[in-house]
Amino acid sequence: MNSETGRAFLNFWDKIVVDFQIKDWRTAITKTACVFSCWDYENTDQIELTASRGGGGGHGAWDLDKNDGKVFHVSIHDTDEAIGETILRAFNACRPHYA
Repeated sequence: MNSETGRAFLNFWDKIVVDFQIKDWRTAITKTACVFSCWDYENTDQIELTASRGGGGGHGAWDLDKNDGKVFHVSIHDTDEAIGETILRAFNACRPHYA
């Protein structure tokens, strides 16, 4: 990992620590939140992010009737900040399962 990549890694996890009030970045990377992503790049510019339903050691999908507020979309052409904010919203939707 080069120094620029290392700084980006730490900056990302530092923001997760602050936003989700986690002790430190080492603790943050052990939490069980997981966001699934899907991008059909040949047909759309929209990335679909789905908050997982964590449970112990695994992750799964929500029941269809509970999917509301768990699926997010963002354009690949949006700014890094807009994409990052959408990713954080998706992680936040997982919060009850990793807090």
